[in-house]
Amino acid sequence: MNFRDVMHEIGLKTLDGVTWSDGEVEVELASSPREESDNVGMTIRYFYSREVGRGNGYRMLEKICHCADKSATKLYLQPRPYRQTEHGAIKFGNRQGGLTKQQLIEWYSKFGFKKVNSRWMGREPK
Repeated sequence: MNFRDVMHEIGLKTLDGVTWSDGEVEVELASSPREESDNVGMTIRYFYSREVGRGNGYRMLEKICHCADKSATKLYLQPRPYRQTEHGAIKFGNRQGGLTKQQLIEWYSKFGFKKVNSRWMGREPK
């Protein structure tokens, strides 16, 4: 079973085939250009929780890691803070109450992500 099939199986909905949401958190995923073969890598382009500090992001990342484990898929991301503009677009940048880059590195580490280089973190499936 591939990664996207597992996402559907656990009830996550895709907005456009790339952006996934559970109603509280939006995540943009793409096949990873960091990998040569099929279905072994996904890049989390952005990860945005509408509300800070309520556990929604934690639960969503748990689901994504579950899907990655079940489909033997590596995950990659750049730990960067995001904010929502007044028009609803999600952009790179700090927001009030959000995590800093260093706090995000520590948070993603709790899910098994490790630094690959100065910009990227990666997670092997379990």
